[in-house]
Amino acid sequence: MAFVSWRRRHKELGGWLLFYYLLLYFNVVLGVVLLAGSLRTYLPSTWETAPDLYPWFLASSVPGMLIVFVQLFVAEALRMKRTWAWVRRLIIVLGVDFLLSLMALAIDWQYFPENVGINFKAMLFPLIWVTYFLRSKRVRRVLVTKDWGAPLVGQSGSALTERPGT
Repeated sequence: MAFVSWRRRHKELGGWLLFYYLLLYFNVVLGVVLLAGSLRTYLPSTWETAPDLYPWFLASSVPGMLIVFVQLFVAEALRMKRTWAWVRRLIIVLGVDFLLSLMALAIDWQYFPENVGINFKAMLFPLIWVTYFLRSKRVRRVLVTKDWGAPLVGQSGSALTERPGT
């Protein structure tokens, strides 16, 4: 994924923006595969020996899985509509993703300490991408102003030698 993103870094949908989308698609596919492989874990009968932990397990895992699909929907709408309103919506969804990861961390800290490390990693994804979507010139030029192919113009009106996406 990183190599493909790097090779396409000068294209409209390339570089870090492409990497975000590839990573999102990978997370959706991986999530579906992992859910299919562990579906039995989500059945109440699996928790007969510790039924009081079952609601905590669901509260720490299900919202995080669902937000990935919400993020996919919003990111795809953003890719197609290319407006700042959709960038804001994606940032909100990423913020909710961070808060859900924080909630899962608190639950796992108390009830499932072996999963705490996973929660810290899950919190990084939305933090990194919120920063990217707020600060990236590529995001503005590709998804908002739609002038990716136009040369960059400096304050004095002269074209900059800077390559797109940097």
